[in-house]
Amino acid sequence: MKRRILSRILVFALVLALIPTGAFADSVVYTDTENHWASAAIEKWSGLGIIQGADGKFHPDDSITRGETAVILDRVMKYVTKSQNSFTDLGQDFYTDAMLKANAAGILKGDAGAIRPSDKITREEAVVVLGRALGLTELTTGTAFTDSSSISSWASGYVNAMVSRGYIQGANGAFNPKAAITRAEFVTILNNAIAKIYREETSYTENIVGTVIVNVPGVVLKNMTITGDLILSEGVGEGDVTLENVTVTGRTTIRGGGANSIHVTGDSKLAEIYIEKRDDGSVRIVTADGAEVDAVYVDDGSDDIILTGDFKSVTIAEGVDVKAVGATIKTVNMTGDATFDVDAKSSVDTLTAAESAAGASISVAGKVGTLTAGAKIDVDNDGTIAKAVVNANGVTLDGNKPDTMTVDSSVTEQPTDSSGNTVNPSSGGGGGGGGGGGSSGGSSGGSSGGSETPSLSVSVSQSGAAILKFTPPEDETGIDRYFVEASTDGDTWVNCGRVDTTIDFWPCAAWMIAESNISETTTYNKVRVTSLAETGYIDNVAQANISYEITVNKADVFAFSVEKTADSQYKIVFTEAVQPGEMCLIVVTKDGDASEPSKYLCSSADVMNTTTIGDAEHDPIADGSLFEVRKITETTTSSLTVSAKTTPVSAN
Repeated sequence: MKRRILSRILVFALVLALIPTGAFADSVVYTDTENHWASAAIEKWSGLGIIQGADGKFHPDDSITRGETAVILDRVMKYVTKSQNSFTDLGQDFYTDAMLKANAAGILKGDAGAIRPSDKITREEAVVVLGRALGLTELTTGTAFTDSSSISSWASGYVNAMVSRGYIQGANGAFNPKAAITRAEFVTILNNAIAKIYREETSYTENIVGTVIVNVPGVVLKNMTITGDLILSEGVGEGDVTLENVTVTGRTTIRGGGANSIHVTGDSKLAEIYIEKRDDGSVRIVTADGAEVDAVYVDDGSDDIILTGDFKSVTIAEGVDVKAVGATIKTVNMTGDATFDVDAKSSVDTLTAAESAAGASISVAGKVGTLTAGAKIDVDNDGTIAKAVVNANGVTLDGNKPDTMTVDSSVTEQPTDSSGNTVNPSSGGGGGGGGGGGSSGGSSGGSSGGSETPSLSVSVSQSGAAILKFTPPEDETGIDRYFVEASTDGDTWVNCGRVDTTIDFWPCAAWMIAESNISETTTYNKVRVTSLAETGYIDNVAQANISYEITVNKADVFAFSVEKTADSQYKIVFTEAVQPGEMCLIVVTKDGDASEPSKYLCSSADVMNTTTIGDAEHDPIADGSLFEVRKITETTTSSLTVSAKTTPVSAN
């Protein structure tokens, strides 16, 4: 008996031994599969090194154990994190690490302290394990199997899901859920469910029908359509994956990636992104260049989820920390006790904390259109909330008051700040308290033809950011738009951008650097709003005092190179990516004329590692032009630092 057990363990070790493979191994030929019904699937997945035979045989009709199943799935997904071995029946064996990884990933679960590694895995167990690994949604719709009543309740949802996708089928109308699955059956389901695995650090361009898995970092998917699901597995680790002009019609699941990780660019269109990174560390999703992401669902428990770029809808589950960094989001729904931060360069049209989100925390440094509190939540507002809707007791609102606020008649406890003071909506020019870098300014000069005198005020948020609040005249007849200007002396004014009702001053100040070519530390002490009407500019519509310092820092610069592209544009390549809170000022001296340089501003949301400037038709840059890049950094006080003028370079 002992000899038979030892022999069988040795066979399992041989059967599951890994072989070195690239994208594909050499074709594997077995003496017992040539005429087998599953021969094509066996050859493909053996060639990938996922499941192997021994001594020239595959043993297609033998059963497979739970331990062997874990090893196979680990080779597919490259799981990272292992759970603690608290199982009474899991010693040190060839499958131990794989089983602990599968357990940590929620794929393979134990029962009463045991995980049963040597038990044959049944057909219904195999379907559940594969369904979890692929992130399938359980379906309640029943199957047409003649023995459906024999399928365990915990397995029926995944069986239904697998059947609906065509991954499994029964024999003679029956599923035989309690029967041990054979090696041929298991590899066939794997083959039906997974169309492609990308496991080389390179670029791929091909259209795929079915599920695609990326299990290594450094992969670039380009100019392709995936008619099915895309899984960026745990094997991506803390690395990057880029989707450039990629359409995914199904679900994109992100289980790996780091702080600068998943880039969705160009004409990419993703229907749904599910973030399920279970390992510690941040994961960042960046959209750029018009990429479209319809919905993001954040279900993971990793340290930070960072969203940068444009998103239509974001749903945040319990226990998650999400940060919008340079993001524009139409709708955010918080469904559990989570944390959501909106940085100064981000905006959210509609932010809702559901009844189930009690205990959630929201921090706003940017802009929120409508905030709805459906549960007891804490809000810290250093930015702007245009409207707050309070539908629950115990809501805390600290910092700047919302512009308007409605409280449901069912609410018996008015919203308060953390000191217990009742919070009322802001009136008129409002904003936060003063101190630090600015003081409130009144209205002045300039007739706009309205009965209400326009006003401009300056406040300093708790993070030290300077915030301008502009109240336009009641009658804006003939006025096309407004601009904000700043001055050091009240005589010479620098235009720094168009006016919204609330303005975060630092991007405005960055534009002033570009316009006035600041070369030494400068303090601006006045700001004003001007209007553009049909008859021209109307100066001094409203004015306020400010204290905003721009410091020249001679040490902190961007390292970069310049490349001329085939279409006569110029690509600026940064040695280190432009980070949130930074901008770059690109100064181009054309034809050796330093008196009228061209200037371009860029931010982390625009460039990351590269940005392209110039246009052969509308903005030509002459050969031999010199390029200078200066770093602009937002500080925690009402100030910026800008790197000093550096030695310009020419294009390669």
